[in-house]
Amino acid sequence: IETMGTRPTAPIVSIGACLFDPRCQNSFEYLSKYSFVCLVDLDDATKHSPSGIESGTVKWWLGQSDAAIKRLVTGEMLNLKDALTQLWQFATDRGSKTPEAVRQLPVPKMIWAKSPDFDCKIIEHACRSAGVMYPFQYFNQRCVRTAVDLAFPDGEESRPSFTTGVHHDARDDAVNQAMMIQACYSALGLSGAKSSGVVLHTDAPLTRL
Repeated sequence: IETMGTRPTAPIVSIGACLFDPRCQNSFEYLSKYSFVCLVDLDDATKHSPSGIESGTVKWWLGQSDAAIKRLVTGEMLNLKDALTQLWQFATDRGSKTPEAVRQLPVPKMIWAKSPDFDCKIIEHACRSAGVMYPFQYFNQRCVRTAVDLAFPDGEESRPSFTTGVHHDARDDAVNQAMMIQACYSALGLSGAKSSGVVLHTDAPLTRL
């Protein structure tokens, strides 16, 4: 997710997700076919956010690339309830409303986030506020950062880099993080068997610490 704050009640401005099998090795282009993104109307998102827009996060966004900022304001804007409903359908439903490519896939077993303590808490609060069922069980939540530390314990220089697309675009970063999890499984010798997962994205700037 991309937000206008760092608290569990922060306004959500975009949601990106990617269905993937962590035991496979896929390209950015392949996984993009099984990805999801929606933009949330900021006025409506703020109505559901007791903490409101945080100035530190706005200042951080002003320092990001033009491409990343443009992605937040270009395209159809949904109200928060409709956006979360679409996420629920993407993650749990295989009915006629889901894209055909997604409809053929199994329902994901896990939710990967960077990290669940940020993404999942904010989404869960938003779901409660908007009256939408939260699509993920707490015991199925997994942390991208933990997986990376386990697979590549020697630090940044030992880790692969996945930076295709626009950095801080919710969909592109979700796909890149899915590829990172696949690289982690490969490094840990876990590739090969069939499984499935869903990854959400956030990058917390320094102002969010």
